[in-house]
Amino acid sequence: VLTLDETTSRLRCEDWTLVGRLMGGGFPDYRQVIPTKHSATLTMPREALLSALDSVSATLTGARDAIELDFRGDTGAWLRASSADHGDAMVTLDPLDYTGEVHTGFAKHLIRETIAAIPASEVRLEFGNPLDPCVIKPAKADGGLWIVMPVRL
Repeated sequence: VLTLDETTSRLRCEDWTLVGRLMGGGFPDYRQVIPTKHSATLTMPREALLSALDSVSATLTGARDAIELDFRGDTGAWLRASSADHGDAMVTLDPLDYTGEVHTGFAKHLIRETIAAIPASEVRLEFGNPLDPCVIKPAKADGGLWIVMPVRL
């Protein structure tokens, strides 16, 4: 059953209900949240990055669990996840290219789902400060961009 009014839509089925609400007020200019400068970049084959994310995520059971990303000139690039119940997992990445240094973390589902949605064989992640939004886009084409907020580790 679908019901509508001025600010709400509701779709009811036997086992679930989906509700949408029109929010009042002004929304911020989206361009203000997209970083324009970056100090580090990581370019990887999308499928290889997804596989690495899946590997380290296997130790994580909570929805808020974070994956740690680190790359530097002297240590290479890697992903790591740690769980008190299931131990640690670490995967060394084989990036196509990386510049600068980064040590940051992401919610496991957000980073994986974002990268999976990008319709490209290679992705480029751009970083500013560790808690600045990460810009993710196709490495070779102008196919849009995605923003993922990091989490504190």
